[in-house]
Amino acid sequence: MPPRGSNSITVRDIAARAGVSVSTVSRVLSGPEKSAPISEETRKRVIEICESLKFLPDVHYARLQERKSYIAALLIPRTRPDSPGPFFSDETIGLFMSTLEESLCDHDYSILIQGVDEDFEESGRQQVILRNNTADGLLIWDAFKNPQTLVDLKEENRPSICVAFPYETAGNYIVPDNRQGALDMTRHLLELGHRRIAYLSGGMGELVDDLREGGYRSAMKEAGLEPLEFVGNYTVRGGRRCAEEILANHPEVTAVFAANDMMALGALDVARSAGRRVPDDLSIAGFDGTTHSELAAPSLTTGRLPMAETGRLAAEHLLRMIEEKDPEPVQLTLPIEIIPRASTGPAPK
Repeated sequence: MPPRGSNSITVRDIAARAGVSVSTVSRVLSGPEKSAPISEETRKRVIEICESLKFLPDVHYARLQERKSYIAALLIPRTRPDSPGPFFSDETIGLFMSTLEESLCDHDYSILIQGVDEDFEESGRQQVILRNNTADGLLIWDAFKNPQTLVDLKEENRPSICVAFPYETAGNYIVPDNRQGALDMTRHLLELGHRRIAYLSGGMGELVDDLREGGYRSAMKEAGLEPLEFVGNYTVRGGRRCAEEILANHPEVTAVFAANDMMALGALDVARSAGRRVPDDLSIAGFDGTTHSELAAPSLTTGRLPMAETGRLAAEHLLRMIEEKDPEPVQLTLPIEIIPRASTGPAPK
């Protein structure tokens, strides 16, 4: 049966009015790049009839013929340990998704957003999203707890890219350079004269935690200094708890580097409550580059993650991988910008 438009007019109706075959109308509607030669007069007549009847081609039928859905699936965790609110309220997620959606939309692609938890992962529904042609490709944001899941997805032989957070087993990824960013932030504090720098880690045991912690440790080692680490679990409450322990038991500490802005804000709150002047008595730096860091008092030194750039590049490379028969792998590590602000200053004498 010929496909119907949204107003129940069929391609056969258009063909009868134009005095051409159904296949001719289909080729006109498919676009010039997919058509056998058709005279300009015929093409114009078919298009005018479609417009006069307000005929809208059945998009699903056309895409079925192409064996493409024009959908990119974004798999993300349903919850995130460092955010007390819904996952989509996270600022870095929002910046990434808005840029990603705009870039995909420019190429007539839509996004299928799928929240992932352990039950979803164990069910194997991520493979189903590809196998039933729901999506032409996958973008994966820190969604899977089991490394084998990514190995299984590779065997589907469909385009997939890990974004924002790294996976050791990922063949394709676009991620911030977490290790170098943490190294650069620690060096920033060292250049200000600080020698006892406490580090607040996420403590989640994931690769991103290891990379940021590794950057801090490397900078301390090259300066000939001993690391001093605390676990803050990426939360404001965790940052407060770590800062209270530092002020009570480590008065020699002159700078705190937190692995995200939320922990840094918690530490900043404790320092103010304890009468410690920031940065005169204690410098505090965060990581992520959220709006919270800019609005804090004093404004918070941070490392800005390249989330808009990640979204743009993710769309660009996923579309390239979808179109090419044997695409080259994409393995990009993007720099993190250190933003010095009022919360860090020279070490007290």
